[in-house]
Amino acid sequence: MPTPLPTAAWTDAQLLDLFAGVVARSLRIDAARVTPDATFTALGAESLDLVEITLDVELAFGVLWPERHVLEIAREELGPATVSDEGRITALGMALLRDRLPVAACADLPAETTIAGATAAFLRVDVWVHVIRVLLAAAPRCCPTCGAALVLGSPARVACRPCGREFDLLPGDEVNRAWIRQWREGRAGTASASPE
Repeated sequence: MPTPLPTAAWTDAQLLDLFAGVVARSLRIDAARVTPDATFTALGAESLDLVEITLDVELAFGVLWPERHVLEIAREELGPATVSDEGRITALGMALLRDRLPVAACADLPAETTIAGATAAFLRVDVWVHVIRVLLAAAPRCCPTCGAALVLGSPARVACRPCGREFDLLPGDEVNRAWIRQWREGRAGTASASPE
């Protein structure tokens, strides 16, 4: 019988433990090395390894990983010059990153950060675990008809074994797009409520 998928109710320790196992198997390293502040570079991961880890994360957690960087989607949603200008992240872009990433991942980013510098922050274990938590919050885990726990179904779907129904997983890019829209609306509400 298939195992029910992880949920957003899992603790950080549970998510990290499962993620560390995925990374350790892919890189053939001891899972104890996969700590929150570890970087994939320090763990010895190369580009091809990251592709394999991404696919394994999708299977282990029942989510669809974002195909594009959150800053790319923000450029589409907020306008190209609002997020970055000539390769440097703007103040608005930095505010977006600070609201989206774990605090520790942003601590090392200088006030004037390039796109490449910000991209490096996304190669931390704690950032990946954070993204997994965000994706789990957007993923269906219980059947709306019978309430049974969902399991992996056909590609990009989860399934209810008792009902035989399948449900689409929301792509990670769409999860990020929805968050950016909410973030923009929240900032607009804050700005309009502020005294001049």
